[in-house]
Amino acid sequence: GTDGETAKEAVAALADKSGDWYGCVFADEGLTVEDHLDVAAFVEASAKARIYGVTVTDSRALDAGYAEDAASKLKELARKRTIVAYSRNPYAIVSALGRAFTVNFSANRSTITLKFKQLPGVAAEGLTETQAKALEAKRCNVFAAYDNETAIFQEGVMSGPAYFDEIHGLDWLQNAIQSETWNLLYQSKTKIPQTDAGANQIITCIEAVLGEAVNNGLVAPGTWNADGFGLLERGDYLDKGYYVYTTPVAEQAQSEREQRKCPPIQIAAKLAGAIHFVDVQIDVNR
Repeated sequence: GTDGETAKEAVAALADKSGDWYGCVFADEGLTVEDHLDVAAFVEASAKARIYGVTVTDSRALDAGYAEDAASKLKELARKRTIVAYSRNPYAIVSALGRAFTVNFSANRSTITLKFKQLPGVAAEGLTETQAKALEAKRCNVFAAYDNETAIFQEGVMSGPAYFDEIHGLDWLQNAIQSETWNLLYQSKTKIPQTDAGANQIITCIEAVLGEAVNNGLVAPGTWNADGFGLLERGDYLDKGYYVYTTPVAEQAQSEREQRKCPPIQIAAKLAGAIHFVDVQIDVNR
């Protein structure tokens, strides 16, 4: 007989075969921690944006002092394209991703946070405070049961320093901008000239997508707290939620012009974020 392919080889083969898939989960309970690390590394390094989902069933992950579980290892590697959940159900992460991937980015106020969501088909975990904190420290999500007879998925984070909804939403934004820009070039009956007017056509196309990002709730007006570019400065208020800038064609390097490239287009987009925690102070007086 022949040796079977590894988990990484299977994902690599699928990636080579088609670019039409986004999320990846294995229906194999026998994968080792090393298998998950290998697949996560492949997905992280892939030129095409994708998400890898892992369910940890090893109860030792509930121990803050245990660092050999997949959640601990993936957090140590800061994998921003892998999401991990602890559950006795080996396919719990499938339920979470199934909910996340129902988002219609073309609809109004349609973006979500994974926190507070239900996981159909998955039993909630009854955890101690110590166990819950151990999972949180490992950036390991869990469908947790609460004393008020409710259960929620928490915290909606990736193994690396990012929230799932941010990665998912920005992947959509990148793909939408690429697609709409391609369509503009492809559908033009003449050509998009290599002039300021031509660059502005592309900017108009991009701003239409950014308008969709505002409409679906991914982007919102706010203060820009990073380094600026163009006319944008740190501390400026983005009243539209975004700012788009490109240098004049007259300032473009001749070598770039000869390759028929548009001058680089820079986008500043303010994420709307999501509220996960609330502090309330009550002052009373008799």
